[in-house]
Amino acid sequence: MGYAVAVPYRKKGLAKALLTSSLEEFSGLLAKELAEPGFYVEAVVGVDNEPSKRVAGQFFTEPKETVDGESGLPALHYIKLVE
Repeated sequence: MGYAVAVPYRKKGLAKALLTSSLEEFSGLLAKELAEPGFYVEAVVGVDNEPSKRVAGQFFTEPKETVDGESGLPALHYIKLVE
């Protein structure tokens, strides 16, 4: 999942609301299809993207440094087990 928040709507909690509702919806749909409970969600965020780092920090574990496979730029890799 990728998302962007238009400038006039930033700092209103929309990204957090989007991630929260998306994870809840996805969990409900996926739960009945999994042989075992739980699944992982990952996020790759550019090291210079402070707003996205703040959002990711509310949902995911401590990130590990990586390189974004698409851009080749330094990034942070976040992961979370959703049960």
